[in-house]
Amino acid sequence: MPPIRADLTASSGFEAVPAGRYTATVFNSKPGVSAGAKTQGATSLNIRFKLEDGGSVFETFIIHPSTMWKFKQFAVAAGADPTIFDNPKAVIGFRHEFDDFELAPDETAVYLDDILEDVIGQPIVLDVTVDPGGVGSNGQVYQERNRINKFFSTSESVDDSGMGW
Repeated sequence: MPPIRADLTASSGFEAVPAGRYTATVFNSKPGVSAGAKTQGATSLNIRFKLEDGGSVFETFIIHPSTMWKFKQFAVAAGADPTIFDNPKAVIGFRHEFDDFELAPDETAVYLDDILEDVIGQPIVLDVTVDPGGVGSNGQVYQERNRINKFFSTSESVDDSGMGW
């Protein structure tokens, strides 16, 4: 195959969707590892949401005590059993991560595999905003991107009247 000519300064082809509420389907997930200062080494989940009207929105969840609130909000809105999040002595991770891991007698394993299996393909409502592009504190240039502020189940009544919209 011959080389191609391309403008490498051009955008990646990704375009942010306008801010708003979208019905979407939890399309797929890809595991990773967080590189954040406070969450370095924690499991991350990159989730792709296919919008009902076309397009996609992505969200990265960090599986860490300081950020579990957002993953819980997403999982429950997408149909995961909310009682799995009721255990104060839970140990959460992928099933294979427990192969050489011993739980304390009062701890309960919560498997990300099971949660993802329950939510992939499920409809969900996303409250999406647009973050402008710019230059980060590290000097890296960021293009305009979407941010999901909140997740709702499709059966949840969403009242916007007190939210300033």
